[in-house]
Amino acid sequence: MERVRIRLVFMAGALALAALVLTARAASAQTPAPTGRSTVQPTIAASVVFDDNVFAQPTSSADTVLRVTPGLALVRVRPKATLTGTYSFDAERYQHFTDLTTPSARQNGLFTALFNPTTRRSWTVNGGYFSTTNPAELNTLTSLTVARQRADRWQFGAMFHEALSRLTTFDASYAGTEDRYVSGNTFGNNLEARLGHHLTPHSEYFVRGDARRFDFGLRGGVTLSNQVSGGWAWRGRDAHFSVEGGASNTRGQMQSTGSFSLGRAFGLTDITGIYGRDVTTAIGYIGAITVDHVDFAVTRQTRVRVPTPETPGRQPPGFRFAVRAGASRNMFAGGELNSYRFGLDVGKPLSQTLLLVGTVESTLQDNATILVPIPTGDIFRNRAVISIQYSPWSVR
Repeated sequence: MERVRIRLVFMAGALALAALVLTARAASAQTPAPTGRSTVQPTIAASVVFDDNVFAQPTSSADTVLRVTPGLALVRVRPKATLTGTYSFDAERYQHFTDLTTPSARQNGLFTALFNPTTRRSWTVNGGYFSTTNPAELNTLTSLTVARQRADRWQFGAMFHEALSRLTTFDASYAGTEDRYVSGNTFGNNLEARLGHHLTPHSEYFVRGDARRFDFGLRGGVTLSNQVSGGWAWRGRDAHFSVEGGASNTRGQMQSTGSFSLGRAFGLTDITGIYGRDVTTAIGYIGAITVDHVDFAVTRQTRVRVPTPETPGRQPPGFRFAVRAGASRNMFAGGELNSYRFGLDVGKPLSQTLLLVGTVESTLQDNATILVPIPTGDIFRNRAVISIQYSPWSVR
């Protein structure tokens, strides 16, 4: 029954994509309807993936994967509120490791509600669910690799913004997460407050404080982390710069913290560089992690943003690309793990509704300086993806 279900999913996805491709030319010739107050945006993508280390182990095993990704976005706009909901899932079929074939390799659902009762005050509430058979995808800050098992993440957040005066703003936010993995669950809570003051229209001084609580259950107990920092940010027409520094107390130990970012736009091309120190958790690892991370990116984008479930619309003409590189130093109580990452994305619209995308990703985890039991040897992984995405015009 499971194999029949999987085949039906792939057959339905292939037939749907074929029908959408055949009708894309006719759809692109139609005059776009004016933007409405409510939109429904369906999307579908078909991809071929080559993964040279599907199990994320020091000894690699390669395979080729066929992936079908249906998605749906709902947007409801009111004078003082905007509601957005998105959902998508990946069905994957493996050529060699057929036991990994599944109609639910990945699920992503997100809901956001923005309320603007006055011009000086706003509220934001969001919630999400993410599920994947590749848990490393959820360790975005640390880039840490973990054994291939189902991982789920539930998250909830809220943010309050108030303009205290023409030049002073106050922000308060809460974020809560629950990560579920075969080795146990991890709960995270983060409460943050920020006060900013604009000396000029382009520059701002700010102070920020946050309190974090990580609960690892019987595996690792509870870890508390508090931080106080201040900084300065400047944003011009084609450039932006920010610097922040402070101190944090994690597990009763004081340490410095901070961040630095710099960006410059050259026409349609943006160059950005970021350094930061943060305290977080990673799926598959016990204990709070202090992360020093450096990220660099070069992106070229058309003036009209590429349609996504959050921002539906027709494809603008033009070639776009992104080059990303980064490194993370992840410090545990029992040592440290260094991880490195590189990515390249290239996109070219085939019509107003079809987009061809190519992606290459590489990650490397150095396991030589950690004291806790993990697989012996470095973990190196490369993935290449070619996909075609169809995004029709919104239905009101």
